[in-house]
Parts: sequence; C-alpha cells; structure tokens
Amino acid sequence: MTNIEQIFRKKSKVLLIEDDQFLASEFIKQAEPFAYINHANSFNKALEAIKNSSYDIAFIDLNLVPNRKETLNEGLKLIEPVLRAGIVPIVLSSIDNPIIKRRAVDLGAAHYFVKHKIISDFVGHLKSLILAADRERMNQFFSTVFKTTDFNIVDRFKAIVRGGLNFEDHIILKGPSGVGKSLLAKGIHLFCGYSERDFKHISVADFKPELVESELFGHKKGSFSGADQDRVGLLEENNEKTVFIDEIDLLPKTVQQKLLVFLSHGTFSRVGDSKTLRSKIRLITATNQNLEEMIAKNSFRNDFYYRINKRELTIPPLSHRRGDIEILLNDLLKQSSPEIVLDEGAYHHLVNNYDYSGNVRELQSIVNRLKTIEGKVTLDKLPHEVFATKTKNKSSIRITKSMKDLIARTGKLKDLTEYIEEEIIKETLENYDNKSTPAREALGLSYNKMQAIMKRIDLKTNEGGLNYV
Repeated sequence: MTNIEQIFRKKSKVLLIEDDQFLASEFIKQAEPFAYINHANSFNKALEAIKNSSYDIAFIDLNLVPNRKETLNEGLKLIEPVLRAGIVPIVLSSIDNPIIKRRAVDLGAAHYFVKHKIISDFVGHLKSLILAADRERMNQFFSTVFKTTDFNIVDRFKAIVRGGLNFEDHIILKGPSGVGKSLLAKGIHLFCGYSERDFKHISVADFKPELVESELFGHKKGSFSGADQDRVGLLEENNEKTVFIDEIDLLPKTVQQKLLVFLSHGTFSRVGDSKTLRSKIRLITATNQNLEEMIAKNSFRNDFYYRINKRELTIPPLSHRRGDIEILLNDLLKQSSPEIVLDEGAYHHLVNNYDYSGNVRELQSIVNRLKTIEGKVTLDKLPHEVFATKTKNKSSIRITKSMKDLIARTGKLKDLTEYIEEEIIKETLENYDNKSTPAREALGLSYNKMQAIMKRIDLKTNEGGLNYV
C-alpha cells in the first residue's frame, strides 16, 4: 500500500451539534464511511463533548432549542469554545439570514451552510472540508507524499481543497518541470473526497500533435488515415471523474477551442462525426510555461486560459526552497541501498550551492548516481554538473552611487533593503497584472509580509519617501 493510500484509509473526527434527529441520522449515514461522528443534540452536551474529546471539525446548528425565542441562535455561543479547543467551526443551520451569517463569520466560523440547500448531498458539499480540516492527515501528506516546509504551498493547497473540486471551478497548477505537480493534483482530488480510481492523469506531451483531438474526444472509423475503428476519447471515457491534463501549454489552439466549448456546455463530437455527445469532468491542468506570455504571442487562447484558471496554485522551483532540498536529500539518503555516506563538504554543497534546474527529479537522479561511488562521498567525487555556476535571479535593481552615499551618511542599511524590497514587489505586481496573490506566491512571501511591504509602498507614495537616483 502506498503512502497516499494509507493517508486516506484513516477517518476524521467530527462533532455534529444538531437537535434535528432526522438530519443528524442522514448526516451520519453519509459521512460515516470516512469520519467518526459524535452527535451532541444540545448546548450542554456540545460543551461537554468539546471539553472531553478532540475533533478535527465541528458542525454547529444555531437554533438548538426550537420554538424557544430566548435561546434563538444559541449555537453562536459555541463558536468561541470550539475555536479555543483547536477545532474548525462550520455553521450548518436552517437560518438563511445575511445578518446572522455575518455575525457567525465574525465570531470565527470558517464557513456557513444553509441546511435545505445541501441536505440531499452532504458528502458532496462537506467531505472536502472534513478532510482538509484533519490536521494529522494534512501534515502526513506534506511530510510523506509531497515533502515541503513551504507554508505558501501548504496554505494555498488547503484553500483549494476547502473550495472543493467540481465540474465548474477548474484548477491550474503552475511551476517548472519536476516540482511534483502531479502529486499535488492527485492530493487535491483525494482531499476533496474522491477515490483514487476516479483520477486520470493525461500528459499532452505523450500524444502526437495531430492526434491530440482524437485522443481527447475520440474519433469515427475512417475519419483519418489509420482510424480503422470507432474510438471513445479520454474525456468521454472518464465521464464524472477527475481528469488531470499536464503540459496544457502544448495543446493546439484548435483543440483549445473545442475543449473550451466542452467545458462550457458539456457537449462535444468525435473527430469525423456530427453526432453531439455529453460528458462532464472535474478538471485540473498543469503547465511549466508562462501562459500569459503565450497569450501575448497569440500561441494560447485567453478565453480558454480564463476558463481553466478559476483557481491557481504556483509551485516555486526547488532552488527557491532550500529547506525542502535538505529534507528531500536526507529522505533519499535514508532510502538508498547501498547506503550513501556524504562527508560534510559534499553534503553542504548539495544542500546550499546547487540549484537543481531539474528540481526533484534531478535531485533523485543525482542521489541514484551516488550509489555507485565506493566509500565516503567527498566533494571531489560529486558529479561534475553540480559545480555549475548558480543561476542568478535577474532584477532591475541597480545599486547606485547615491544609494551607497545614503548608507554611508545614515548608516542605515535598512533604508536600502526596504527600497529593494519595494521595487521588486512593484515589478512583480506589474508582471502579474497587479494581482497580489500570484505575485506573493511567485516571490515566496507570506501573506503578512506581502501586506506589510505593500502598506509601506502606499505610505511612501502618499507621504513622500527617500529619493534614489
């Protein structure tokens, strides 16, 4: 059994605070295959459950005593103790009132659901929230499957999972080759509550350009040379499943157009056939190219791009995640047979001085080559390519004489470093059409750090700041 299969065999721990016995029974019936449910049908029983047991997530009904005005919205008082216990609070109520919704969220509720809107399919609406709230499961995924300490990747992954995976809100994963986009795609699928057998990985690079349309949509016998029988396409074959299309940038523009129509209307026809067919998929795509630049060069359709990019996760190259290099290297060394012993110089060089342009795949390849070396691996025994000059990040920042004079005059290096931060932020925002989230992810900054620098820019713009030549 693989690590990812083991992670999703365990059940989450859920507290359901609900006085309606019928609704509680329906909830438990739908959720028990993947969660342990403790049902509390009153305010006091809920408080007792919160104090005496640990849970990943709590679903809170607001009106726990029907027809008693003095206790109306009593469940609001449970949000604070739920939060204090480290549990994610979700309101599940019959009250469809914008004022109450705002109050619940202000008190700390992560989400608010109106019962009658989701009662027919609790699993579809709530399973991804339950799985995403399971901290042990999430930590296990990012320590055994996609190994990273990059909180930006983890936080964005959690946000995408909490939003669920459906037939409309398509997801795109961006990042260079070898960073593990396929692992994250499968992780999103599984955390959203779907089985591993309902995940299909397709790489456009595996198909000849002239056959891509046939591979995706199928074809009719005789529609082109070699089409000696009717064929069902991958999108029809995987109806109502998750399809992960890697290297979407290689998709010919004519096929982009056809896929756009399919995603918009759920209809398509096989190559050489006029018959209209229907299918629907949960779509995740991935690319290692800058699609915005491709759009500017007219090699990628902008309408197709905005259809597939409803939600986005950018994975930085390994060279921008030095902590991850050390984790991955140590893990690969532990798994190696025969065991690899690096001396301090070789270990330090592999962790700190090489950029791994091929990312995780290249790191794995280098470790495999080290297995053939007898005895201790010293610096002089490392493969020659790891001594290539590190690629320097390009920047428009130029240290001018006046900058140096400023440091000499004030002794405040902080003024210069703040200026450089601000210029890089402004330049990156321009590259991302002033969208702060992708710019922040590209720079590997936390939300709070990004906001602090942007506020500083606003203040200096409005009040006047230090001038640099």
